[in-house]
Amino acid sequence: MGEPSASIVVEEAENEVMGDHIADMSHHDAQDAEMEWTAGPQREMELLKVCDRVSKCIKDAEIRMVAEIAKHWRTSDPKRVCFEEVAAKVTQDALDMVKEMKERCVSVQKERENYEEAATSLGCTNYESFVGKLEELVECSLMVGEIKEGTNWQHNDIVKNCCVLHESVVKKKQRIAQLQAQLEAKQREIDELRRRAELMNAGHGHEMMDEVEVPGKDKLQQHRTSLKALREIRKNLTHSNEQLQSGQENPRSSRGWTTDAFERFSRRRTPSRQERKVRVQLHQERGETSVSGSEGPKMDKPKAREDKVVVSKRSYVAPGECKWVEIRGGGEPGEKILESTSDWIHSGLCAVDDSGATTVPVWNVAAEPLVLKVGQEVGTWEHDDAQFAKVTAKQIPTDMLVFGEKGLDPNERRKMLD
Repeated sequence: MGEPSASIVVEEAENEVMGDHIADMSHHDAQDAEMEWTAGPQREMELLKVCDRVSKCIKDAEIRMVAEIAKHWRTSDPKRVCFEEVAAKVTQDALDMVKEMKERCVSVQKERENYEEAATSLGCTNYESFVGKLEELVECSLMVGEIKEGTNWQHNDIVKNCCVLHESVVKKKQRIAQLQAQLEAKQREIDELRRRAELMNAGHGHEMMDEVEVPGKDKLQQHRTSLKALREIRKNLTHSNEQLQSGQENPRSSRGWTTDAFERFSRRRTPSRQERKVRVQLHQERGETSVSGSEGPKMDKPKAREDKVVVSKRSYVAPGECKWVEIRGGGEPGEKILESTSDWIHSGLCAVDDSGATTVPVWNVAAEPLVLKVGQEVGTWEHDDAQFAKVTAKQIPTDMLVFGEKGLDPNERRKMLD
């Protein structure tokens, strides 16, 4: 009789240890409903583990109690049957309670997950802000219901009209702010004009211009009661600032100072027929003959010379990799233009050394590796041997002169042409 009672006491003690957790999960007070973002999932996992351990302990206690009963009574003994029935009933009740607690933990876990999703979508960081957002949503829902009943609008129409109204309100607020700023600027300008008028009046004594009398105003402060005085003050302050002038008060013409200066100082004259021919000849495309009738010998048609360019070193380029590859071609060293015939090399300007070699970037955009063999042709050198007609310094138009500076002498102009 002693051992079963001890097992039941152990079971009750374990249930008391879990009492606080069960109370926290079953009561949803205002303060207990505050969910912790970081500790919530960890706490729920610990509660589920505790439930599993309690179930296992209850089953072990039942087995030990049945074993102890079997030591003292035989199978056919009525006392043993009664003890086994009581032990089975108590064990089943305890397991049912643990199962209920576990289901409650799972339910709270789902509620927390739903709360986190809703709070994240609403941009809330704590429980108070979440409740505030819900109150706003409820108020908006009630307002939408009232609008729908009064106007018979659909939900989409209500949203569109509210968006348009919100935009118009924002624009009106911006317009009001702009007008307020303009009003303040005008007020500051009026105050400044009044201050300067007071200074001018103080300097000239009481000699004032004809004023427009305003009944009930002090005539000693003429700038406050005379419109003519204010106009005169404004004119004196803005006579050198054309941005503040208007009408006939602006003495300057609408032409810019650059136009007047160009007409006064420019020595440009209308180009003659000979100069126009030279200009056309200089801007012709290469390869064409010189314009007939122009001075100087006719230039011959340049002959384009192309040199073969090949790979000088075997190179391996992995897929998606860029690698510098050495190429070589004939001709003299210097800067040359490469006309590429390869899909992996771009045409462009290259610096060729004395041996005729240079390096170019190779991009392998294919999915397979690229192997460039020695002697593989990748393009040709293009030489620009265009010739220009020899012209004298006197035939150069005046466009080469720098405005506002001294003109170049014939020797310097010839050097620029060469």
